[in-house]
Amino acid sequence: MLAIRRALVAGPKLLLMDEPSEGLAPAVVDLLIEACIALESEGVRSLVIEQNLHVACALADDVMVMTNGRLVASIAATDFASNAELQHRYLGVASLED
Repeated sequence: MLAIRRALVAGPKLLLMDEPSEGLAPAVVDLLIEACIALESEGVRSLVIEQNLHVACALADDVMVMTNGRLVASIAATDFASNAELQHRYLGVASLED
């Protein structure tokens, strides 16, 4: 969270974040999601690399899945979040709906 705050001091138009939810308590993750959404409404766009599917889909317009350094899928986040078959195919995880 401190690293994100530090990055925002420069007034960026694009914020790059690698695993911003890593190691955070679930309640703090929810606050992080809310803060990122608020930043976007203020004109700060984000590029997020995230393994937490809930966080990725909550923050993203589009989800891109990479395997072995190659892009294997690009899909709207809302479609990906609601499609258990796609989640299992690309990530080997159960649906967010389960």
